Amino acid sequence: MNLQLATIAIEDKDFYNHGAIDIRGIGRSLYSIIFHQQLQGGSTLTQQLVKNSLLTPERTITRKIKEVILSFATEALYPKNKILEMYLNQVPYGGTSYGVEAASLGFFGKPVKDITLLIHFL
Repeated sequence: MNLQLATIAIEDKDFYNHGAIDIRGIGRSLYSIIFHQQLQGGSTLTQQLVKNSLLTPERTITRKIKEVILSFATEALYPKNKILEMYLNQVPYGGTSYGVEAASLGFFGKPVKDITLLIHFL
């Protein structure tokens, strides 16, 4: 459960409160790009799943439109918990590690079920 909550907190804190796209996230991203010349993501977990599993990494308007359309289709077909499960099992976590299990084995040498959350205070 910590893994799911941490992923949502980092990648899409409003995952369970919006649909396929997050208008506030898109607005925040556009504001950052226009006024601060800084790229900031505005994609939902669903959009990231679609981008990483079904589309090419090209950065074009056409690819973004496809991403949005496929994200709406994904949200229509699957409940949020299934989308989160697919995200955790398919997105890249560095190098050739796709999914949390492969990342856990690659980085820590143990299955994700054996990883614990440790908090250290300075």
